[in-house]
Amino acid sequence: MQANSKELNDAVKNLRKGYLKAYALALLIINISYLLLYAYLGLTNLNAVFIPVIILCISSYYFINRYAVNFIFIVEASAYLATIVVFLLAVFFWEKMPVVFLWFLTIPVALQIIKPFRTILTWSIALLLLAAAAPLVNKWLAAYIDFSYSFSTQSIVLINYSVFVACLGLILLSLYYIAEFNKLKSQQVDFINASRKDKFMLNEHTDGLIESVSEEKDIVDNARELELLAKIKQHFKQSKSYKTPSYSIQDLAKELNSNTSYISRAINKHNDGLSFKQFMNSYRIAEIKQRLDKKEYEQFTLQTIYTEAGFEHQSTFNRVFKEQVGVTPTAYVKSVNKN
Repeated sequence: MQANSKELNDAVKNLRKGYLKAYALALLIINISYLLLYAYLGLTNLNAVFIPVIILCISSYYFINRYAVNFIFIVEASAYLATIVVFLLAVFFWEKMPVVFLWFLTIPVALQIIKPFRTILTWSIALLLLAAAAPLVNKWLAAYIDFSYSFSTQSIVLINYSVFVACLGLILLSLYYIAEFNKLKSQQVDFINASRKDKFMLNEHTDGLIESVSEEKDIVDNARELELLAKIKQHFKQSKSYKTPSYSIQDLAKELNSNTSYISRAINKHNDGLSFKQFMNSYRIAEIKQRLDKKEYEQFTLQTIYTEAGFEHQSTFNRVFKEQVGVTPTAYVKSVNKN
């Protein structure tokens, strides 16, 4: 029996939460294993590194399991944090443990769940550059830090092997969940196609019936578009993702498990022909106006206010503000002062 739309959406939410929990649990197991391994090898001076990470993994698992979390934010934040940690590991240990570079590979694999191919490629290139820079940074820091760690041959072999197994496990975990996400996306496409087929079956021999079904299709499409638009507005209200300067319609589509065509049509058709960019800028301008009305410009610069709302360049902010409000930001501030 084919799942309905709500069941598919719930399945996606559950799968996302399951992925975060599984990843946190995997990292917990890895770090506990390292704690035991280093104790066995007599390298207890390094165990202080693993204990805070273990506590962080336990806290993350509890938080993810108990509360609703922003999936996109968690994955992106984890990727940035992992990049910093892996780079430091490579700088300190690459010479005796070259397998440490495998940690770089786990990051773009995990990001495939939320990012398009072009973004993954950019991340991969950046990580390759960091991996290449690690030995150079190590050489430069050697003048200030002693990197001559006394690891036995047995320790080096065991640590390299454990890193290989850990990285392979995380990569396989990510690939499994990526495959499951793709299955759900395929089911969603099949559901949409089946719904259209059931609702818009036309009788080629009856003009009147064709017209009737066409009207029904328009009504159904409008209802879907309005439902999607309501989800977009609710998402913007809760996540305030429009405050990210690089935020795009592709990012929104991924977060709502929709596609860019549906989103663009819903916004354009039911918002007086606005494009996605114009629609998003309306939220930014509304937030800026609210802060200006509260006279926050007395505490913060105007640049701080429009930057925090999602605008990168003053020229763009000035143009959009005047288009939507009818006056320049400076004139608006003056009118607020008069009141």
